[in-house]
Formats: sequence, C-alpha cells, structure tokens
Amino acid sequence: MKTTVSDVIADLSRPRPTRTCLVGGALAFGFIPSAPRKPSPPKAGNAFIAERIRGSTAPRQQSSDLHVARQWSGGGALETAIVVFTRDLRLHDNPALHRACARARQVVPLFVCDPSIKAPPNRARFLAESLTDLRRHLHERGADLVIRTGDPAAELIALATETAAQAVYLADDVSRYAARRRRRLERECARHRLDLTVTPGLTVVPPGELRPAGGGHYRVFTAYWRAWHAAGWRRPCPVPDVITMPAVSRKGRIPPAGQGTLTALAKGGETEGRRRFAAFRQHHLAGYPGHHDDLPGDQTSRLSAYLRFGCVSPLEAATGAQDRPGGEEFCR
Repeated sequence: MKTTVSDVIADLSRPRPTRTCLVGGALAFGFIPSAPRKPSPPKAGNAFIAERIRGSTAPRQQSSDLHVARQWSGGGALETAIVVFTRDLRLHDNPALHRACARARQVVPLFVCDPSIKAPPNRARFLAESLTDLRRHLHERGADLVIRTGDPAAELIALATETAAQAVYLADDVSRYAARRRRRLERECARHRLDLTVTPGLTVVPPGELRPAGGGHYRVFTAYWRAWHAAGWRRPCPVPDVITMPAVSRKGRIPPAGQGTLTALAKGGETEGRRRFAAFRQHHLAGYPGHHDDLPGDQTSRLSAYLRFGCVSPLEAATGAQDRPGGEEFCR
C-alpha cells in the first residue's frame, strides 16, 4: 500500500502516547551535559530530532500550548507582528508562526541573511532552495517572505518601523550565535517597545527543561533519555490557512545558491523534507535498528539537513515514527 505525504499528515493528527522521542542528536532531545559555565549540547544524530520532534504532541503533560520564554508586554490582540524565521524554515508545526497568526491581524514573515555567517556552497544552495520553497508556501496563503541582508536586530527594527509592527516572534535556539542574536533582539525590542515572544520548535523538549532531581544538568545520556522519554510533548501547531500581510516596500531576493555545488545532493525545502520522511517511514523505518550505521546502504532517513534547517519538525518526525516498528530506535 502506497503511503503519501497526505497520509502522513493525517496520521500525525492522531493522539500519540508520550513514550518515544526521535533524536538525531542530543540537541534534539534537549540534552545538555554538565560543563563549566555555559554547557553546550553535544551533537548527535537522532537525539537532535527527538528534542525537536517532541515539541508537537503531548497527550500526557501539556503544560501550556506553547512555552513562551520571554514576553515584554501583556498578551492582547495586535494589529501587526513579525515572525523571524531562523532554523525553522517550514509552515507545518511552526510555533512562532502559529502564535503570531493567532494574536495579530497581520503577520510579516522575515528571514535575515547575516553576512557574518560564511556558508559553504552546498549549504548555501540548500538554504536558497529551502527559502524558495518557504516563499512559495507563503504565497499560497496570501503572504510573502521578506528577505533582508545585514545585522538581524537592525533589519528587524527597520522592518518593524516600516510596518508599524508591535510584536516579534522567534523560535528559541541554543547555539552560541543564536544566544547572542537573541540577547541583542531582546535589548533592541525593549528599547523600541516591541513585544518579543520566544517560542519552542527546534527541539522536541525545550533544552534545559528536564533536570536531575539534584539540579544541574544530566551527565549521562541514558538518564536524560529516560526523563525525556517520560516527559509530555506539546501539541503540534496547525498550518495557517491564510496569512494576512501588510504592504512592504521591498520583499528582497533569495540569497545566491553559491558556486561549485554538487547537483546530486538532496534538494532543500519543506516539501522535499516531508516527502523524504514519508518514504523513509514507509520503506526503511522498520529496518532502521539493523541498518542505522550503514551509511552507504541508503537505508537511513537522510533527514539531517532538513532537521538542521527546520524544514521538517522534529516533533512531527518523532510522533510519526514512535509507535511503528523501528520507531523507538529512530527516535533515540
């Protein structure tokens, strides 16, 4: 029986047990080992997916619909809000976009290309294709992707001034660069009296949310896995049917794909990422426990880049795999 992407989407809407977690790396799990000063999460394969995926379903312990890390003002209805896309280049299960559309009459999707980040050609190509795909999906819902190049905080404030935006929504992240960017956005939003909301979405369980009984951070992954395994997941966020967007003088161009890229590499974007996950779940998930180390065998998920750029929701990947044969191993 052939499984389509539509079948996967429908299947993801079913209630799921809170048992498993897809983790392509410890970051997806939210696993942060003890370390001096500011610990940074180790990279891992499926654990990263697990943390990212965990964020969308939660029959068990459903804290709030979405965890809001920071918010400067109240929470009433707004006229205009800006959604800053970073490593969440998708519409499915995008908490920042969902919250903005629920609260504001008009929403401005924004992506800022930071010149300080030098991307290799293949990564630049994947990003360009992902942004093209995201812009196409936004067009289908009546909006567009505004693209700017420069300092993220400065470009955000300029766009907020142009559109008279009152609020900003951003997916939280744990890298050193992302932490610096978030702190600068906090300062600038406070200075310009913009309401800043930081949401989950890049991991299944927000990093740092699970801690040992004695405090601190988990030193051993197995102990963290058990706690992650038992934790509740948030509910997946639906895709907005329509996105109303104010007039913007300049939409901006997709950044160049780069020279010398390998044409045989995976195509970027949410569309291709969801297609790959549907195919993997149908044909290779059951055999994953015995083939996950066989990289040349082409039986692994090949989802790493899509999870890294947020083209696929880790939460949706975990919930879509967890109660199928091979799903728990894939999540772990």
